[in-house]
Amino acid sequence: MNIKTIFDIIESSKTFDERVNEWKNLKELNGSNSADANNYYKDNILPEVIYKCAANTRERNYGRDLTGVINPDYMILTVGFSYEPLVLSISYIKPRKKILFLYTGKTEINKSNVVNFLKIDPKDYISREVDSNSMEKIDREIKEQYERWQNEYEMDTTDPQKNGRVAIDFTGGTKAMAAGATLAGAVIDTELIYVGSIYDDKSNQPESGTEYIELIKNPYYLYAVSQLKNRIITESYDRRDLFVHRIFAAQETVNRSINDLQKQYSNPEHIASFDIYQNKTKTLGDLAALKDDLYKYVSKLLTSEKFCNDKIQLENILKTAETEFKKFDLRLQELETIAGKS
Repeated sequence: MNIKTIFDIIESSKTFDERVNEWKNLKELNGSNSADANNYYKDNILPEVIYKCAANTRERNYGRDLTGVINPDYMILTVGFSYEPLVLSISYIKPRKKILFLYTGKTEINKSNVVNFLKIDPKDYISREVDSNSMEKIDREIKEQYERWQNEYEMDTTDPQKNGRVAIDFTGGTKAMAAGATLAGAVIDTELIYVGSIYDDKSNQPESGTEYIELIKNPYYLYAVSQLKNRIITESYDRRDLFVHRIFAAQETVNRSINDLQKQYSNPEHIASFDIYQNKTKTLGDLAALKDDLYKYVSKLLTSEKFCNDKIQLENILKTAETEFKKFDLRLQELETIAGKS
């Protein structure tokens, strides 16, 4: 898919903040939706906001991109009354093959604004008008398109980079549209994303340049795991076995240890080398013990008749734990690098 992803920021002696103020002045003089103000934003501000959004996203993710979300084969977006968040989302996610826009009669213009700004080829996107108040219809629309894409994915033998992944951005549109998109994404287990930002209390609008992409955890999975954890805890109490509680407590200890190290490393001039490596060694020891305990305990549950129907959820706990352990280890490596430069 050929999407405009590299932008030439307008050459100007004005800073980004100065351009934002000029844009706000235009809105005050000519109206918030005036052509002059909209065109000024599109030409002078939005290109730089795209870069800032990517930078903000990396900053919130410990300096890394959302690598498991970027470059899916397909992307689905609900379209609301602002086209800018969709521009930011598509620019960051960079879908490889197709985009599905779900719009209403009142928001079709913003779908066109996104397509025109990013110069998306007509063959690379699909547009469907939906009922803004029907969560069920939006849920069904997404599931049906997902099935078509999965069939296309399975039949495609020419693309060695295909991955079949789908990302859903539910930022735009009504609450019913967002709920329908989230419900569908949770059931078919796609990546769910949202464009967040800091809001200006005075204008009740996002502060330009503060936008970021937020990855939303699958609510169905969160509920299933929460319920399963409750069952595990109940079972452990019934057997007077507090082993599982030590695991969950150890995870909190690891989190606190990492946060303490983060605070230390944010002031490298105050670091004592002995303390750094002593703390890091202790934290890595906690991680190793937690990992070993968790794997042993969940493996034990996998063979238990009481949890025979929960195999998928238990395996998902292990997968999620593995991801978290890797993230912890990467954070510790980054912190060690910072400390080494001090």
